[in-house]
Amino acid sequence: MFARIRKNTNTLKRSVLICHNIREGRLIKQHTIKVWGHSADEVELQKWLIEAKNWISQQDSKWLDGYKKIKIRKGMRHQVNITHLEEESRVNIGIEDIFGKLYKEIGFQELLSKAHQETLRQIIFARLLEPSSKRRLSFISEKNFDKEVPLDRIYRMMDKLMKESSFIENKIFTATQKMVGGKISLMLFDVTTLSFETINEDELKAFGFSKDFKFNTTQVVLALATTQEGLPVGYRLFPGNTAESKTLIESINAWRKYIPIDKVTVIGDRAMMSEANLSALEAAEFDYIVAFPLRKLSQREQALILDIDSYTVANSDSEINCYKITEKNNRRIISTYSKKRAEKDRKDRERLVKKIEKKLQTCKDAKRLINNKGYLKFTEISGKSSARINEEKIMKDAQWDGLHGVITNKSIVGCEIYEEYRRLWVIEESFRINKHNLKMRPIYHFTPNRIQAHILICYMVFTLIRHLQFRLKERSESMSAFRIIDALRDVQASIMKDRVSGIRYKMLSRLTEDAEIIYDTLQLERGFSTIQID
Repeated sequence: MFARIRKNTNTLKRSVLICHNIREGRLIKQHTIKVWGHSADEVELQKWLIEAKNWISQQDSKWLDGYKKIKIRKGMRHQVNITHLEEESRVNIGIEDIFGKLYKEIGFQELLSKAHQETLRQIIFARLLEPSSKRRLSFISEKNFDKEVPLDRIYRMMDKLMKESSFIENKIFTATQKMVGGKISLMLFDVTTLSFETINEDELKAFGFSKDFKFNTTQVVLALATTQEGLPVGYRLFPGNTAESKTLIESINAWRKYIPIDKVTVIGDRAMMSEANLSALEAAEFDYIVAFPLRKLSQREQALILDIDSYTVANSDSEINCYKITEKNNRRIISTYSKKRAEKDRKDRERLVKKIEKKLQTCKDAKRLINNKGYLKFTEISGKSSARINEEKIMKDAQWDGLHGVITNKSIVGCEIYEEYRRLWVIEESFRINKHNLKMRPIYHFTPNRIQAHILICYMVFTLIRHLQFRLKERSESMSAFRIIDALRDVQASIMKDRVSGIRYKMLSRLTEDAEIIYDTLQLERGFSTIQID
């Protein structure tokens, strides 16, 4: 931009103009942005010229995609003939605005070289917008963000990324620690499986028990830990045939090499309940609350657990009605009873019995029932071909309706222990976000390094989502991952070009109510509705 004085036709007055040059082919044409004033007085003209130059020097000159961007501010007169405008492209700006700020705050911009950093950034934004294969992410980046990211460049970036995996996980842990006030007092832990579109095995891909019931493909085992708010603490990848009970201590020991985990309470499901795990947690001076299979107790101990009349009444605001604490090997088994849970258990059993009855009416060969543990639970097999409903098994099962057990080394009230254990749903939700919203699986990579890099990128994306959800909850705004992405998907900008003048304009879309809440939460201001760029 520059200021100049121009003589007006058929008058003694001259004008002070703010102009800029635009190139049209080989020609450079001058375009007037603002008329500062008209006068025939030379002193007044020189005064206005100085004011115009000062105004230009105070403007924020930013660059956008190689074009100098000039904000059209209040008081500036600029006429646009809309019949001359045509849309050159349309890009998403919501994802980059919101997650770009979180990306920088967590410290992801410090990774890799400049070229690989830009590739990583664009792949993460593309995965947030539409999770899919790396080939398609390359297409999404160009289509929705107007950024070209070739596939081979993505693969080169992934090969470099794993060298900084410990640094990344430390950055994420530090950001989580900062969010919760510097101390993590409770850690939720769970395990899931991720499938491949292949049957080939190696040191990482292997056949094992699939939680997704995909037993005909190889898999890996993913262990994940979060805070009670769902913020990520750490993750670890194991071969697909690793038993769940073996993942907990190995994960904690691995994280401690680069993450300062202090004494915390570990919450885990029944798969974590092994003597080796509990002993190791005690040796590490960790507190724990782990689901406990009450039916594996001795007959005498079971009889005490089933005596509901001996239970202590819980607080009125608790999810449970009563609880009982049983000491065992310097640990406490806390059994809880809930009428709501009892009703659910009863209905679930009735549905299963009806399925069995229907199956027995159509199935003469009892051998077909042998492989179905659900059917065998309430049936009795006689000989090779006879099966019937066992009423005694049904009655024994009904005794346990509404009962649930956990084992802990903490010495707090039973209903408080149960409330802490209930937070385990947060990490189950985390797996749903990773599997469904982020489509972490099926995995299409085959080499261990690329598989690890794929999971790491997904973990970084998951971190961004969880941090935004945490910020929203602090303002009493709860949004699912799907709702967040849906709101930001529609925050777009159209790049318009004037066919006559060659000037380009950036037209911003209207914000939805959810998008306004998200922008306001991160204290991000949107620009003016029209931005001129040359």
